Amino acid sequence: MVDATGLSDPQSPGSAPAAQKVSRAVLRPIEAGSYVDCAACGDRVKFQAKTRLMQVICNVYTDVRLYRVEHYH
Repeated sequence: MVDATGLSDPQSPGSAPAAQKVSRAVLRPIEAGSYVDCAACGDRVKFQAKTRLMQVICNVYTDVRLYRVEHYH
């Protein structure tokens, strides 16, 4: 089942089989020199030295092939 963010929950009923994963994501610190835009709001995901902010990096798959990588904050 896909939620409002477009991510699927592999544990939910009606989700795609494991070989048909829609996406996967990981929470990581924002690295210095990162120049990416948030897929949800379009704002820049910025590194700040004094504040250890985190970002979500999401690999989106279509037909078992990597389609795109999205970043969220």
